[in-house]
Amino acid sequence: MDREQIQQLAKENGCKLSDLLASDRTNDPFYQGGEADHRNAKWFADIWKNIPHEHGNHIRGLHYALLNHKVKLPYTMMYVDKPTGEERNTDIYINVRNCFAFLNKASKSARWLGYVPFTEFDDERTPDPFIFHDSGYKGAGFGYENIDPHLSVSAELPDCVACNSHIDGRVYLVEVWTEKSSAMKVLRPVCQSLGANLIYVTGQMSITACLELAERAKCAERPARIFYVADCDKWGNSMSRAVARKLEWFIRNDGYEIDVKLTPIALTGEQIDQFNLPIAPDSDPEKPKVEIDALIQLAPGELEKVTRESIAPYCEANIDDWIASNFDEFESDQAEAVRAAIGDELAARQSAYYDRLMEVKRELRSQFDELSSEIYAVLGNTDIDARDYLTGMDDVFADALIDEDIDFMFDSEREFIEQAESYQRFKW
Repeated sequence: MDREQIQQLAKENGCKLSDLLASDRTNDPFYQGGEADHRNAKWFADIWKNIPHEHGNHIRGLHYALLNHKVKLPYTMMYVDKPTGEERNTDIYINVRNCFAFLNKASKSARWLGYVPFTEFDDERTPDPFIFHDSGYKGAGFGYENIDPHLSVSAELPDCVACNSHIDGRVYLVEVWTEKSSAMKVLRPVCQSLGANLIYVTGQMSITACLELAERAKCAERPARIFYVADCDKWGNSMSRAVARKLEWFIRNDGYEIDVKLTPIALTGEQIDQFNLPIAPDSDPEKPKVEIDALIQLAPGELEKVTRESIAPYCEANIDDWIASNFDEFESDQAEAVRAAIGDELAARQSAYYDRLMEVKRELRSQFDELSSEIYAVLGNTDIDARDYLTGMDDVFADALIDEDIDFMFDSEREFIEQAESYQRFKW
């Protein structure tokens, strides 16, 4: 999806362009691609390649590097001279607010339009995330200690069926994102107790932070659910919409086949009305803002309550719980799937151990994990985690998903127009 396709969609559906955008035209990544965008992107790509700077440097570092090189701007820029208050023009990049703002804008265009790789940038605004549940796949979760040196199975095994990182039993990757330091004292203990990751940054979430989320979701190989905590301004949940839109771009345009849903849980218009929260004293009259600090102070315990209620069902969803409650059917399917995957030789060996298997099942039925280990040890004594190759695991995993009754602001499974309509619904 790109600029021209969005313009065509607006014509076909008889709607305004703004109805299909998550933010204004200059900041929506899907609407990049105008003549000025390409001009600015090419300018940035040129200086990024030719001006000496540390690889992976942050934009602010590049700003200071440019001051020593008298870099020509792509157009004459107006700025206000601070000592005199006079408006002046410059064709050279200098140390003023307008030049730095242009550098940031051009860097975004360069990335969205493909002139500079996303991975070239460090994110110095985003501290390391609090990873309270590491869902990255690191190999088999429970291997087999008694390897049979005489087993010579060489059959090709099927591809993993979205089960690699479910070895720990967790069904979802759950994260809470916030830009408010004042909310951290509430959010951290909740996330730590339930095993949800906590991501904190000052200001809007960067492109790099959103890319890293996409990578975590890809690595986790499970649905990701993101819950957002931020201030609420006149235009609604602009912070969470900006993050969602970046994620949407990576999914639609950069090949990330991931299941991600995101929604703000605080601060929302409903919470503002329910608790009669006041506008921040320093907010712009044209763009009034209500701060999360008001909720924390005027509705004690509410942020903790809404966070815990939102994330707990996802953190507690566990595939092993489902397997335990459906043991007989699963065990039968499991043995059949393993036989099909591992090969005829293993199936022959299994038949020789049938009586032993039944005895083990009776003895250890209540201890599913121990029983599974014994079954797999008898079936193959291989260093491959058989659960990675169970052809029925797609159905098992689907059955372990919870019934979601949340109206998520962003859902990666929505079509473009449906998702645009959702952004509009979440404006306050």
